[in-house]
Amino acid sequence: MSTRTPDSIAPIQSDGLSWPALLTVSIVLVTIWGGAYTMVGVGVDYMSPINLVAYRLVIGAVLVTGYAYSIGQRFPKLSDQRWRWYYGVCPAVLFALYGASHGR
Repeated sequence: MSTRTPDSIAPIQSDGLSWPALLTVSIVLVTIWGGAYTMVGVGVDYMSPINLVAYRLVIGAVLVTGYAYSIGQRFPKLSDQRWRWYYGVCPAVLFALYGASHGR
């Protein structure tokens, strides 16, 4: 059994972002993520929580789909077996959430 000393540990090699770029990306991420909570607090004064969640979901889906298409990703064909999950599970969950939010 060998033990490693700090001198034998190689430094981490990274071809990623430079420190200023990483700091900038981190600040932007924290601002967007933290701002979401403030916007939810303001948004519930003007619309119902379920509408707010629906709008956030649609906006997020549009942005992620646009990004995926911009980097060359595509949805599977509608005959693909993975779509069965969306056809079967998602409607059931949405009906359950609707029923729960309307006291039924």
